[in-house]
Amino acid sequence: WTLEINSMSLAIFLASVFVAKYANVRSVPEPQEIEYVDDAVEVYKFVLTGGPCGGKTTALARLSNYLRERGFNVFTVPEAATLLFSNGCSPSCFSIPGWGPCFQTNLLLLQRQLEDSFAKIAAMSGQKAVILCDRGLMDGKGYMETEEWNKMLLSLNMNEVDIRDNRYNSIFHLVTAASGAESFYTKENNATRTESIPEARDLDAMTQRSWLGHPSHYIFGNEGDFESKLRSLISTVSERVGLPLAERSTVKFLMDDDKDWGKVCKENGVEYQRFMIEKVYLWEGENGGKSSGRVSPLTPSGSPSSGNGIPKPPPLEGGLSPINTPVKGSRMKSGIVSEYSFVRKREGGQSTAYGQTTVQTTSTGQIIEVKRIITSREYFNAVRSRDPLRHVVRQVRVSFIWRGMSCCVHRYERPVEG
Repeated sequence: WTLEINSMSLAIFLASVFVAKYANVRSVPEPQEIEYVDDAVEVYKFVLTGGPCGGKTTALARLSNYLRERGFNVFTVPEAATLLFSNGCSPSCFSIPGWGPCFQTNLLLLQRQLEDSFAKIAAMSGQKAVILCDRGLMDGKGYMETEEWNKMLLSLNMNEVDIRDNRYNSIFHLVTAASGAESFYTKENNATRTESIPEARDLDAMTQRSWLGHPSHYIFGNEGDFESKLRSLISTVSERVGLPLAERSTVKFLMDDDKDWGKVCKENGVEYQRFMIEKVYLWEGENGGKSSGRVSPLTPSGSPSSGNGIPKPPPLEGGLSPINTPVKGSRMKSGIVSEYSFVRKREGGQSTAYGQTTVQTTSTGQIIEVKRIITSREYFNAVRSRDPLRHVVRQVRVSFIWRGMSCCVHRYERPVEG
């Protein structure tokens, strides 16, 4: 299930809300309520929040995949502030008198409408669902003076208890890397991130305080490595939605038969989910493109060459870029010595999800997987610049729970040229 926001519709909405003066916020009409939500359907609404560079983007991608494999419809609500800043709103405008309160007010209204729309659609799906919100309504409190915040809520006929305690099942706060994992703090993976390490720490603390009082407020720090941070988050989410706890070891087996595991599950009365996966490895840049374990080149004729006989892919759009290995510059300073990337299409039922994974190796040998959700447009654009020396990986995954254990069978198709 996806909800796409047409760029023209978004532009019209933003134009309509920003033409209003702050003093006339009361006149913003409320959308008409439509009574069609089925209260019997389980819909969990979670907020992922935290300071800059806390791992929210990767956590959203990991949680989405994890929950879909276990039978949930998953909806991800984008961060409203990023939508605004990426579509014409400039931080420099905060110096204009009255612009700050106007921005924060319409930011809250936009976030609320996005969440409410996803919630109604999720309830109408007729299946158990999880809504993952990239930040929530209370996050704005950390960016405003208390008096301004209270004045804004009063003008909108809102109160903190309703928008904090009664709106979300749980709040998951991912502490910024600037607190405890300073060597991994970066501004490179988010064009709207401008905070220094001290500023990131302050924002993280303010965000924690903004959500203080929610009955299910979890904070995930940087005491261990990033992978353990994600495992702890997944374990907590599993508990909240009634799944077996995920904080346990993983055991893998190489199977020598080719059973139809969907059929096996059905015959034994076990609920399962089947997914079709396509993984496309991206171009690794100008460093030669030779690494162990690669398949023979699949060089298309007539492709432009990078000078070493390997076709040079076209540049990517939408923020995706080919990954170089080994890395240089600022990433090397952060302890990352090599990395590679692939994009993934995941089809199940009537929904398709897309993601990008970057696998990084640190100077200490730690493997870090950074995941983010991407659009179908980004995915198909990235496929145009795939690594011609690697096969496209296609597999069928069957996920099920057996005797309290979360199981997943991967059946690989024959390598294809894409």
